[in-house]
Amino acid sequence: MLHNISQFLYSIGRQYGQQGRRVLDRFTAGLSRTPLPRVLIVLAAIALVLSLLPFILMLILAAMLFRLSLHLMGIRRMQEARVQPQQRPSAYEAYDAQTGQQDRLRWRDQQH
Repeated sequence: MLHNISQFLYSIGRQYGQQGRRVLDRFTAGLSRTPLPRVLIVLAAIALVLSLLPFILMLILAAMLFRLSLHLMGIRRMQEARVQPQQRPSAYEAYDAQTGQQDRLRWRDQQH
């Protein structure tokens, strides 16, 4: 039984090896027909992308950490100061700058 399994795995590995060899042969044939400057440009573009990818990922991570720290500092400040969110005045309320208080307007107050 063990001999059958090893024989099966060997045949699968051999098939994958042959298929990989065919793919490499096609790749090298296509590469030999391509002009050298084009190959160098493609390789330089791949190198540029691979070198910039970690930098871009680091910038994204730094921005996320910065936003998280700002969010946590804002929550901590609100908890320390115990600030209640300010309510917006309704259409019938007005702010009196002299007394510093909100006054409730009535319909009769609005008429002259």
